[in-house]
Amino acid sequence: MRGPYGKGFPYLSPTNRVLLIGGGTGIAPLMMAGMRERAKVNRAFFGFASQIEDWFLNELVHDVPACRVVIDPQGQTGEVVRVLATEMKFESIISDQVKVFVCGPDRMMQAVVKQLTEIVPHQQIYIGREDIMRCGIGICGSCGTQSGHRSCVDGPVMHPE
Repeated sequence: MRGPYGKGFPYLSPTNRVLLIGGGTGIAPLMMAGMRERAKVNRAFFGFASQIEDWFLNELVHDVPACRVVIDPQGQTGEVVRVLATEMKFESIISDQVKVFVCGPDRMMQAVVKQLTEIVPHQQIYIGREDIMRCGIGICGSCGTQSGHRSCVDGPVMHPE
């Protein structure tokens, strides 16, 4: 099997903490990162467009510490971003040692980065892009970003553009 040969979420130093923010299918890689760095999870916000099965909710809460599951109200999207913004006003979930891992729909990730941009340097934010990758080795350009990066070799985890 070939590709993609890109980069995943970074390993954390002993002093780092991590904030996980995900939506939809983007939650799967964040669950793995949260389980790998279990002792370093500061908070986790996982958003879904509709109700999830109880067994999956129990798995999330059990496997990822400090997990908050958010379900979008019917006919609305982005509830996880609103909850994140509210929590940031009332709690200090961000510090200079926190790395932020974000994965999910593009609009959600853009909204999260916009929320965090004034308080978290871009080099501490890692987004997991969910681009369509055809060749997986950087030749075809189908997973290219606006700045010319290719998700299959430069990502799929990269800093916001």
